[in-house]
This record gives sequence, C-alpha cells and structure tokens, in this order.
Amino acid sequence: MLIECRCSTVCSIGDDLLIDLRNQVFHEYQITCPGCYEVYDVGMKVTPHTKDYGYRDKDTLVDLYVHREYSMQEIADKYGATPMTIHNWLTKHEIPTRTTGRSSV
Repeated sequence: MLIECRCSTVCSIGDDLLIDLRNQVFHEYQITCPGCYEVYDVGMKVTPHTKDYGYRDKDTLVDLYVHREYSMQEIADKYGATPMTIHNWLTKHEIPTRTTGRSSV
C-alpha cells in the first residue's frame, strides 16, 4: 500500500505488515514519513472477497423489492450492502422505488 504524505513523499507499507493483516479483521498501526518524519495513524479493515453481489441482478431485485416487498434496508442487510447501494441498482435497472416508510392501511 502506498500513502502520499503532505510533503509529497510517497510512503510504502512493507509486505511483512500485509502478511500480518491476513488473520485480522481490523488493524491499526502508525507509519512515519521518511521525508518529513510526520507520523500517521493508519487503519485497515480486511475482509474476505466472498461477498454476495446478488443485489446487482435485476431479476433478484424485482423478486425481493417488487414481489416480496422487501425494503431497501432489508435487501442491504441480506447482502451486506448499504441502502444507497440498493437504491442505485434499482435506479440502474429502472425499477421504480417506493416512498420511505410503510404506508398505513
């Protein structure tokens, strides 16, 4: 990983640190710029690349959002995404969105 300091020096994080991150979910450490010696606190979240991107599929969204009437939040929770991400994919697939909240009968 490369980090550019305010003094325009590019600071590199060594491979040995990346190996240590593989077994941790979140890791915090400090890096010192070799150019100006400014110290930075760096945090990194490491997650496996096994995320289910099923929410990108139009048929899946139509089934969950239109037919089953899941909310954007419920779909987001199901796939580990954000409601805004779900909204963006609904818009991309031209699926009309509902107003916020449930309507009372």
